Amino acid sequence: MAATMRDIPFDALQSWACSQLGLQSAVLEPLTGDAGTRRYWRLAQPQGSTIVVAYPEGEASQASHFAFLAHALAQQGIRVPEPLAIRDTWMLLPDLGDQPLSTVSHELRLAWYGKAVNLIAKIQQLNLPLPEAGLPFVKRKRDLFQDWYLSRHLGVSLELGQLDGIFSYLFDNFFVQPKVPAHRDYHARNLHRVGDELAVIDFQDLQLLPLTYDAVSLIRDSYVDLSEAEENTLITQAFSRQAFTKDPEQFRRWFDLTGILRQIKILGIFCRLHYQDGKSGYLNDLAPTRQKLLRVARRYPALDALVGLLEETP
Repeated sequence: MAATMRDIPFDALQSWACSQLGLQSAVLEPLTGDAGTRRYWRLAQPQGSTIVVAYPEGEASQASHFAFLAHALAQQGIRVPEPLAIRDTWMLLPDLGDQPLSTVSHELRLAWYGKAVNLIAKIQQLNLPLPEAGLPFVKRKRDLFQDWYLSRHLGVSLELGQLDGIFSYLFDNFFVQPKVPAHRDYHARNLHRVGDELAVIDFQDLQLLPLTYDAVSLIRDSYVDLSEAEENTLITQAFSRQAFTKDPEQFRRWFDLTGILRQIKILGIFCRLHYQDGKSGYLNDLAPTRQKLLRVARRYPALDALVGLLEETP
């Protein structure tokens, strides 16, 4: 169960934050967002603001893990909110501001996205004992799509094993790729512009994933519509920044099919957030996600059954 404001000893948290910053008192303004069980506040002071974070009781290991990964990423030359102080389930983080990559102007977009692609290469060079995504990881994507998008949202009843061939095809593409350190949710809302740098947030789920996972998360983001020309430029750049394959067609196939598997999951998650959690704003993102999926899936005859199923439904 997610922590609520009442679950957190707010006065003690505020007092601790002030003591760490040498303040007598301060106002903590709550920040909203989908941060799971974590809660965030902005603490303003004359020399700049600080972010106060509280994890639920019992999640001190999660806070420590975040701090460990933040330090590792910073050592790799990646701008991250590295903790200023930590006490069990409480943290102070530097405030990176409110300029996510998703708000960059069209004129500057390709340059900033190029910086984001270059950061992927740095993440992939991390030398950390990370878990590797296995069969349960991809099966969950399948189940989210079938249970929440097809069944609950569209009312589609599948015959037993109807899409097994589709998922085998997508799973094979997932597992044939080299596995590298990946952010896992590398998109424009988790990348913030700080001066002329990009900073990475929400990296606590870092794990070993297919080579193209972070690149396709960025370039085929559900929240930003890049043109096909912009996509192609960035895919070419992502290919040039890796050393695992010299075949651009192989890389593009890995990229496209990884994107479809990820978008299948996203359609399911958006519906689950609506029906289970009451977060209906994500329904606005269903159509662009579906359109991106179909645009690419039509290029692959092995996905005709998936394309046909989606084209028959509203």
